[in-house]
Amino acid sequence: LTRNNSHCYYTYRERPMGFEYDLAKSFSQFLGVELEVRTPTWEGLIKELDKEKGDFVAAGMTITPSREKVAYFSEPYLVIQQKVILRKYNNRVIKIEDLDGETVHVRRGTSYEERLNELNQEGMHIKIKTHDDIPTEELIEMVQNRKIEITVADSNIALLNRRYYPDIKISFALEEQQYLAWAVKRGEKRLLKRINKFFKKIKEDGTFQKIYHKYFAYIDIFDPFDLKKYQRRLKTRLPRYKDIIQKAAKKHGFDWRLIASVIYQESHFNSEAQSHTRTIMAVICAY
Repeated sequence: LTRNNSHCYYTYRERPMGFEYDLAKSFSQFLGVELEVRTPTWEGLIKELDKEKGDFVAAGMTITPSREKVAYFSEPYLVIQQKVILRKYNNRVIKIEDLDGETVHVRRGTSYEERLNELNQEGMHIKIKTHDDIPTEELIEMVQNRKIEITVADSNIALLNRRYYPDIKISFALEEQQYLAWAVKRGEKRLLKRINKFFKKIKEDGTFQKIYHKYFAYIDIFDPFDLKKYQRRLKTRLPRYKDIIQKAAKKHGFDWRLIASVIYQESHFNSEAQSHTRTIMAVICAY
């Protein structure tokens, strides 16, 4: 049981992909069984688990006291921290206390909602706007597009999405460090033992690091100015060359997006770019 989003599971060129999917696929191979993927709503993950419509939840789920009452959790496989996400030029909210009186948008049933409720119980007055089954990525995009002011995201999700939304700011932590783990139905100690054995094995043999690197490599490296320039040139320069790139890529059996990526790296879609060697743009244009 997982979620259809950029950090769990998705389909690219008719192939299933995703950090949680790749881990789950490796686990199925470890057990010698076939993997079947189901994607219920976020709040439906544990419910589906209880109804035995899935054997385990692999969805970037944080271990929390309330969840431990309804499911067994594996040993943690990733350390994360809840981060407040703002627009880059928001200098009004710089620490937790500044959330008092502010409206924060989060998905219903998340650890983010739990934490915000805890802060309110401690005396703050945060207006919590919950959304039904909306991915955290979409809320981050809404901050980027000025549709909402504030949301919360786990640090790994925040860093991953910063690549696409250069006008967001990953601000202060809302909580101490937390841990992601897989969940199984209460009582399923045998399966839980196999999961823990699996994670121990892949962390020792390098498989976990390989999968992690595939999706989260260099996420801490970020240049907002270069990213905005890149996004602008995709709209203003790429259209001039898209057709011929696609024709050349089809002729030679390449994904046109790969060719376009190389061209951008070499010349930023500038056909006048010069170097001591022939540029990729020149080669494509000659074609």
